[in-house]
Amino acid sequence: MNNLINYLKWRGDLGFDISPLNEVDALIFSELVYLDFSGYTEKSQLPLSDINKLYFKEKRDVVFKDYYVFKDFYNTVGKEITKLLSESAKSNRLKNIYVSDFAAYDCEDNPMQFGACTFHFDTDKLFIAYRGTDNTLNGWKEDCMIAITDNIPSQLNAAAYLSMVANKYPNSEIYLGGHSKGGNLAIYSAVNTFPEIKDRIIAVYNNDGPGFSKEFIESEQHKEIADRITTFVPQSSFVGMLLEHDEDYIIVKSASHSFWQHDAFSWNVVGTHFVHLDEDTKSIKFAEKNMKELIDGLTTEQKKQIIDSVFQIMAEGGKITFDDIRKAGIKNIPTMIKAFNKIDNESKKALTDGIALLAKLSIKNGYEINKPEPKGKLKKKGLV
Repeated sequence: MNNLINYLKWRGDLGFDISPLNEVDALIFSELVYLDFSGYTEKSQLPLSDINKLYFKEKRDVVFKDYYVFKDFYNTVGKEITKLLSESAKSNRLKNIYVSDFAAYDCEDNPMQFGACTFHFDTDKLFIAYRGTDNTLNGWKEDCMIAITDNIPSQLNAAAYLSMVANKYPNSEIYLGGHSKGGNLAIYSAVNTFPEIKDRIIAVYNNDGPGFSKEFIESEQHKEIADRITTFVPQSSFVGMLLEHDEDYIIVKSASHSFWQHDAFSWNVVGTHFVHLDEDTKSIKFAEKNMKELIDGLTTEQKKQIIDSVFQIMAEGGKITFDDIRKAGIKNIPTMIKAFNKIDNESKKALTDGIALLAKLSIKNGYEINKPEPKGKLKKKGLV
């Protein structure tokens, strides 16, 4: 199975002047943004080859990724990202690319987690990469707020970041992208930027990022950029099936299973493309129907109560990261029961109603997707 790192070993000898930016390059940038570039981008045009030397000399770690909930899995992914940096630094294709304008913010009072940087991959071309969710409960709570509003703090930061970079480099073509929540931020910023900046955007790459409300998708601002958005999801996508997507998504073959397919290093690569699948899988249909019907079946107030309750329960005892929860292990159980009993009755009802609705939808949609086709339809196709 070839992945991002194999791609660099194969295509790394060619510059962008010979082989233009492609979907695999876009995902590489969307993974590298998880690195801690603080202190590097303030220096004048520091290329990836120099950053790589400094990174390992200083023994920096990768920023906690959204699937850090599974510690052993994270250890593998973290090593893959630092390995990706090393391969990038060795390749003619990426080693001279410099990184600018690294930004990373985290706020607990008004849940927000944001990260971005800009890769200058040609004289007049730049790629803005937005970071997905980190290991904090704060970051995950903000993600869940996407189901309630289209203007979460990290989205507003993403739009401001795009404006800042576009104005700083006024003669550059702009490409945007991100993985997981980063893909959502890339779309949001492109939709909500000024017309003169939007005209400079060549492409937006959304790698298994959640969607938006129906109102956002149907807005005139979204329609202006929709034909430049490309969304990729693995065959068992869960995150990418959240909310609405106007664009047709491309299904990517993954070497992993279930939720672990969210790991971009599991996506199969051939040449300058991912391995695309022609039809929706049953897993995607199931996730899409469940998530959309669940969100549609709850009021805005119910969704807010569920989100507040779940994170209030998880944060009991001063926990601020998923690693804190993991370390506590089974000790979490009585603590979380105690926290559940503390929440008000209305929130308890919203939480239990949400769980009951999800269970009901899972049974219904599981049957509908897996039920056999009527014999009459099979006969019409000449199959029986």
